[in-house]
Amino acid sequence: MSRRSSNAWFVGVGVGGAKMNVSKSSTNVSNGSLAAPPFNSDLYTIKDPSDKIVLQADVGYRWHRDQSFIPYTSLYFQYRHYNSSNITGSVYQYSLPEFLNYNYRLTYSADLLTINGKLNLCDFNISCLMSLVVWVSSLIA
Repeated sequence: MSRRSSNAWFVGVGVGGAKMNVSKSSTNVSNGSLAAPPFNSDLYTIKDPSDKIVLQADVGYRWHRDQSFIPYTSLYFQYRHYNSSNITGSVYQYSLPEFLNYNYRLTYSADLLTINGKLNLCDFNISCLMSLVVWVSSLIA
């Protein structure tokens, strides 16, 4: 039975949460002085950014082939909006603890537009699973 009629446009929306995996850390930034290291750089501490909400929308097209392997392929545009998030920290001038003169707060957001492709390796059933096991085994051997 041919399923050519399953070629279709699709639209999706989603909401989720995101957390950057930035642990408490620090980075050195040149301060422009001609002093010997480490006094020629300032130390910026970085604290964990706040959690944020992500909004997502997708639109694309899915093609169906009546075959065991790669029965579906998709091509779609995806838009993601990352709401404002805060990163805070301190600045140690000349990398010296005595010169903790500044604190900072960076607020950022992002918009991301991508073109994505997807290949389904097989419809999930036991014969497809066994075929994949045999195929992977032949690659390893």
